[in-house]
Amino acid sequence: MTKKEQKEKEKQEAIAYLRSIIKPSDTIIIFIKSVSASGMSHQMIIIADNKVISYYVAKACELPYINKGVGSVRVGGCGMDMTFWLADRLSYCLFNENGKIPEKIKKQFNGNGGTCLNWNAIY
Repeated sequence: MTKKEQKEKEKQEAIAYLRSIIKPSDTIIIFIKSVSASGMSHQMIIIADNKVISYYVAKACELPYINKGVGSVRVGGCGMDMTFWLADRLSYCLFNENGKIPEKIKKQFNGNGGTCLNWNAIY
């Protein structure tokens, strides 16, 4: 198995696991563990169903995973709410079908006016 095939397999396994514990109407908790001095990088811990799911989110969304202490996901960028970006990206990774999130699933979303998973950020 090539590295690319292994990475895709891990991504699909992470998506399957996350779908088993996260429903479109659920709320995820995003804890901002740290922000770089430049503000261009955030480390976030993601919790759902009383479980830390950062590793699976990193694999599913193809983001860097930082395995120091309680593992976290590294999200780069600035100038917007990075917790919203992560909730939106996770929503798309889990519930996307052929480039779109189906209307029947969108109707169950509670976050950002119903366009993604609901989330609570802890700073």
